[in-house]
Amino acid sequence: MYNDITYKGKYNGKDITINFENTKRGYIKIGNRDRIPFDYKIEKSKVDNGDAKKIKTYVYRFTVDAKYDFYFPFGLYEIGQKRSPVLRANDSLTFVRQ
Repeated sequence: MYNDITYKGKYNGKDITINFENTKRGYIKIGNRDRIPFDYKIEKSKVDNGDAKKIKTYVYRFTVDAKYDFYFPFGLYEIGQKRSPVLRANDSLTFVRQ
């Protein structure tokens, strides 16, 4: 069974929490703001790094209501392992699993 997974990170001095409630939904919390719900799916692909073995990557695709305005890049990916301890985004934004 899939359990809640929570990642935490910082951007411009503000705490950001991402919680994946189940395999299709979750929420994000920025500082002390209310929870912003989202739907998501994870897409798997393989990247050719020149070796015989390709590297697995996982890209998170989010659907968030347009009324929410983010001040940071909200696109996440993982390299090598799905539901890994670290999620990465643009601008060196990193989330660590709690």
